Amino acid sequence: MHRRFKADKNSTEDDARIGLSKTSVSGDNVKILKEMVISNSRISVEELAEEIFTSHRSCYAILCNHLKIRRVAAKVVLKLLTFEQKSSRQSISENFDYTFLKRIITGYEMLVYGYDMETKKQSSQGILHGEPRSKKERQCRSNVKVLLIAFFDYLSLSIMNLP
Repeated sequence: MHRRFKADKNSTEDDARIGLSKTSVSGDNVKILKEMVISNSRISVEELAEEIFTSHRSCYAILCNHLKIRRVAAKVVLKLLTFEQKSSRQSISENFDYTFLKRIITGYEMLVYGYDMETKKQSSQGILHGEPRSKKERQCRSNVKVLLIAFFDYLSLSIMNLP
């Protein structure tokens, strides 16, 4: 400011800049970016910034703050169904007889140890500064194993233990 008054400039406002806009967030830039994103939703921020001759940061600010646009990845699905496939599946499920499901029994079996080892988190404890840590013996899994078998039908669950 001192230099401006020494140079006989009595105004405190900035001088007009030649060739540069005061801000890149102008109505024109916002409109241009909106049209470009609508025409090509996969265009990158770098490409947009090059088109309107502005910085990456300014372009990103316009997209986020003014246009409320955000980039999201596509959701991965196993298979995209056509309208005919969807309508066919709907008609089949509406005419489906569910009484056979009541006759289905399914089972699952697994080996279960007699006890589980204590985890590092479970054995942790708070101590004061300077106190030694507590010690514990190295543990191995139990030699006692049990075969757990579970059967399911549409009403309940049945569990059997076999030694």
